[in-house]
Amino acid sequence: MSVDVPGAASTEALGINAAGQIVGDYFNSRMHGFQLDGGAFASIDVPGAVRTSARSVNSAGQIVGLYDTSLARPSHGFLYVAGSFTPIDVPGARSTVASGINAAGQVVGYYEDGTGLHDFRKDERGVYTTVDIPGAIFTLASGINNTGEIVGRYRDDGGLHGFVYASGLYQSLNVPGADSTTAWDVNALGQVVGSYTGPVPGQHGYLYSGGMFSTIDVDASGGSGDGRARNQRRGRNCRRINRPLGRCARLPSHAGSRAAGNRDDRRRVRTPTGRHGR
Repeated sequence: MSVDVPGAASTEALGINAAGQIVGDYFNSRMHGFQLDGGAFASIDVPGAVRTSARSVNSAGQIVGLYDTSLARPSHGFLYVAGSFTPIDVPGARSTVASGINAAGQVVGYYEDGTGLHDFRKDERGVYTTVDIPGAIFTLASGINNTGEIVGRYRDDGGLHGFVYASGLYQSLNVPGADSTTAWDVNALGQVVGSYTGPVPGQHGYLYSGGMFSTIDVDASGGSGDGRARNQRRGRNCRRINRPLGRCARLPSHAGSRAAGNRDDRRRVRTPTGRHGR
């Protein structure tokens, strides 16, 4: 099923909830956010913004995303509920992007300050917490499920990796043989979707579930594309995910569990001092 805003030059669907409501952005002289509900499109534009993008929607229809008041100025996050916008700005940050929201209203995203790019979690009380992967050049959160598991991407000296963060522990995700891996979202079962590049040219999608990666590639010929899906089992083709440890870990098989695998792969993430606020 294609999702195209009528009259738009381009459309990008970025989030969906259990009710089938879809959010994203489209371009028509400038970027606008949108919501697709019951076959009807509605534009989402923060008042005074020159660019708005809706990134995620939860089961209550609450939407988060980003907006710019000037293309030369930093971005801000927003929460959109029942026609009302609320800014989301990490205290002390130059710019903030809100990229995921769960049923409890917990929001994740990333921000930039004087030291670089960091991820954040804003809880239902409005408290911001930063959790950076140790040794990472930057950490960017992109999705959160209803059990509080967070996924995203980070870069270190070894390249770009996906990650899962839960209960103070993180797990690296790397598609075997890939040059780079990104995790975009996670559902209540702990299943992760994302994208990777290499070794086959181009960018590819994947599903990570039960310790297995499955490639997701749309068949450009119009077929089902089932022949493009391939599974890579943990233990046989698992790439080293925490170099130099070289251990393989698997995603939790049920919601709320901690990342399985060798204990050395489950490092407790330290929250930097001074990165909390309201």
